[in-house]
Amino acid sequence: IDLARSLAIALVMAIHLDETLDPRLKPPDGSAVRLAWELFQRNGIYGVFLFFVVSGFLISYVIAGSPGGLFKARYRLFYSQRAGRILPLFVLTCFFGLLIFFFSADNTTMFSYFYKVDHSNPWFWICLPTFTFNWYFFFISSFSVIGLHWNVLWSLSLEEQFYLVFPFALRKLKNEKKLFLFLVSIVAFSIAWRAFAYVWNPQNEALRRCTPFGVFDLIATGILLYLAH
Repeated sequence: IDLARSLAIALVMAIHLDETLDPRLKPPDGSAVRLAWELFQRNGIYGVFLFFVVSGFLISYVIAGSPGGLFKARYRLFYSQRAGRILPLFVLTCFFGLLIFFFSADNTTMFSYFYKVDHSNPWFWICLPTFTFNWYFFFISSFSVIGLHWNVLWSLSLEEQFYLVFPFALRKLKNEKKLFLFLVSIVAFSIAWRAFAYVWNPQNEALRRCTPFGVFDLIATGILLYLAH
C-alpha cells in the first residue's frame, strides 16, 4: 500500500509541474532524462486513479476491522472516522485558498494557474460543503478557469459520494457473494460509461472522469482486491 501510494504521489506531482511557469523544471531537449520525464508526466493522471483503488482497499480494511465487521458497519463510527480524517485538512485547504485569493493583488499567470475561481458563482460555495465539486468542475470548467488549488477537490468529492452510501450497501448485501456481484456490476457499468462518453464526445475528458461512474469502478476494484486479499 505504501509503495502504491508513493508511486501515485510522484505521478500526481509530476503532472502538476508546469514547466511554462518555471523554465528550471524543463530537462534538456532530446536527452534521455527529457524523454523519461515526458513519459512519466503525461501519465500522471494514473496516479489519481491509483489513489482511488488504494482508497477502496483501505476503506474496506478499516470497516472489516471495526466492531460488527464488513457487513455490519456502524454508521456513527464510520462517518465520524471519515469526518476526522477528511474535514480538518479540507477546511484548511478551503480557508487557505480563499485567504490567498481575497487578500492577494497578484494577477500573474502563476496566480491564476493555482488560485483563480469564480467566487461570484453561488454554486462554488454550495459545492464545497456538499462535496459536489466534481459536478461544479464538470459544468463550469469549459467556461471559466479553475485554479489547481481547487481542481484537486474533484477526486475527493467523488470518493465521498461513494462512501456516503457504501456502509448502507454493505448492510443490504449481507455477504461476499452479493458484494462481489455488486462491485463487478459497477466496474462493467463504468467501463461502458467511459466508452459511451468517449464515442459521444472524445474531447470532453471531464465527462469521462468527473462523473461518478467515470471512477467508481476504480474504488470498486480496490474493494475487490481487499476481498481477494
